[in-house]
Amino acid sequence: MKEYIVVLGGMVEKDDDGRWRTSSFGDIGDRFGFTLDRLRVDAAAILWQEDKEKMIIASGGRGQLKNISDAPTLSFVIKAELVELGVPPDAIIEEDKSGNTFQQLRNSLRISNDTNGSQLDIVSNRYHLSRIVAMLAYSQDLLKLKSFPEIKPTIKLISAEKVLLTHDFSKWDSPIGEAYESEKMKERIAIEKKG
Repeated sequence: MKEYIVVLGGMVEKDDDGRWRTSSFGDIGDRFGFTLDRLRVDAAAILWQEDKEKMIIASGGRGQLKNISDAPTLSFVIKAELVELGVPPDAIIEEDKSGNTFQQLRNSLRISNDTNGSQLDIVSNRYHLSRIVAMLAYSQDLLKLKSFPEIKPTIKLISAEKVLLTHDFSKWDSPIGEAYESEKMKERIAIEKKG
């Protein structure tokens, strides 16, 4: 039985040097606002360090960037950043077909079911978790996958911010606190509440 850490992709941005990376503090974010996706990557690397038997699913296709010719998939960028943080490439599965959170959840559940997965630790930002809970609770498609015959993976939703603050409070408290007090984040949270 396999256990997975799922990193939900959100937004990548291109640096001035042309390198694609997950969005972080001070970035513009996606068309819905501020995202802080890099926190998900950092948290997943910490969780993997705590249990190196788990596989990581880096999830996300080109999504909102599908019309940008040189844009990579979210999963490609997430995997590259995880490798930079010390996770070996063979511990990471790229799920690169998803265009949104719902599809990422569906495809991660399918990977789990196809491999007799017993646990999915889904890592996202705390502002995003309530929407994920709603999708898992009310989507008939996801409900069927969650109750796959004989294989019912335990699903645990994990706040990237909580992992980081627990791991190194002095490093993360100020930037996370400031980010959540910003107008950009307040706008993002309002959009998330609308669904």
